Amino acid sequence: MGGGVSSFQKEEKSFVTQEEAKALAGDAFDEDLWNKKARDDGTVTVGQWNEAVAAEAAAAAAATTTTAEGGDPGPTNSAVPGPAATFAEAAAARIEALSVADAADAGSSLSLHVEAMLALDETGKQAQKELVLSTVEAREKERKREVKAKAKAANADYSKGLSGTAEDTKAEKDFADLMKETDGRKALPTDRFAEILRVVKPEDTDRYEELRGFGEWVKVQVIHGDGLPGVGYIHTITCEEAFSKPHDYVEPQATEEKAEDPYAGLATCDMEDILECIATIIQGVPADEATGAAAVEPKTPLLVDNSEEGKMLNFFKYKGVVVELEALGWSRKRQAAEKVQAAKVMEECRRRCVVAMKHGKTLCLNVGSMGQGCMFKEVFCKETTLNALAFEEGGRRLIAGKPKPFCKKMWKDKEMTSGEIMIDPEFRIVVLTSHLPGEVLRELAEPLPLEHLSPIVVTFGS
Repeated sequence: MGGGVSSFQKEEKSFVTQEEAKALAGDAFDEDLWNKKARDDGTVTVGQWNEAVAAEAAAAAAATTTTAEGGDPGPTNSAVPGPAATFAEAAAARIEALSVADAADAGSSLSLHVEAMLALDETGKQAQKELVLSTVEAREKERKREVKAKAKAANADYSKGLSGTAEDTKAEKDFADLMKETDGRKALPTDRFAEILRVVKPEDTDRYEELRGFGEWVKVQVIHGDGLPGVGYIHTITCEEAFSKPHDYVEPQATEEKAEDPYAGLATCDMEDILECIATIIQGVPADEATGAAAVEPKTPLLVDNSEEGKMLNFFKYKGVVVELEALGWSRKRQAAEKVQAAKVMEECRRRCVVAMKHGKTLCLNVGSMGQGCMFKEVFCKETTLNALAFEEGGRRLIAGKPKPFCKKMWKDKEMTSGEIMIDPEFRIVVLTSHLPGEVLRELAEPLPLEHLSPIVVTFGS
């Protein structure tokens, strides 16, 4: 009956009603199975329903396979995806190996699981890989939601963990208490991810080396206990995880498309023309009735500089005001080792922004290699340090507003002139990153409001 149901597609919902289950399964809906699983309120948990569907599908597939070979129907938990394996069938095989076997016979269940994995053909192995990757992605999204919820509950105070008052220290402890395990990552309240990502270790089976060579290590994005992003590795067959590169990890080869386009589709501008390019991006381009060209709305330049010398950074150190923000994306361990205090970083950001406003300078916000999961715009952008409007229209939105500009709370009394905020209209903001062009949109999608930024790869002549 499982052909019409794709498991794990409704993770965002805890329960399904009979009507929803029917809609998923179509003609394959099994009312007897539903009646067995339904609770008093007429619903079934998503995990239970997917598991039941997968078990039924695996049992039917196994019976069909063994009968066709001329033998008696074997154990239902021996089914594995065949040449036409699909994502749902791979999921079914995994859960079937875990759920259909006698729960009291853990050794038998493990043996069946190992056999099922080693019986996968190339199509099945690819489906298994996709299943592992999508499950890890779903698990990390759930972890991230919990981290964000905890941060919000603690008022998302940017100073916690690195400096601040006794309240900040308490907030740090509460934040750290979210994480329980030795690698600093909390075990989620549900075991649905562990059911899919069944870990097989060397001591579990004498076929471990065979399993290890049968699959591959893949790189994944993980959320560590401190809420910051990191790179992890997971094996597609043993589902072991590592937080440093395994010795047998093989880097994926670059595709021809990437080799042909070093700028990953982003616009480019030579350094000689960068000031004109910045001005155009911030001002926007009106619609041209003669040519029919649509208007281009004003944005903030996001400059991509991959030069070894950091040419654009040096340029703005001489021609503007630079704020170093990259350290806010480091791990807590590295921040502590290098004595980075977030409160001081943001206070220096505020002070330099005020200086740039006063003197009509270009403020360069250097985010360096800051990456996914930093939550910069949610945690660090405050009206009293760096108003999020700083990222709109090259900072022009920040200094707009009547009767007082939106940046008013960023100024201290001693920085004003006779109680008034004095802003030179030449003031503007750019953002600078050292990410490779192909990484920019992926890595900065969470830290920065990309909808207000215009990425430009800076080139340096021929």
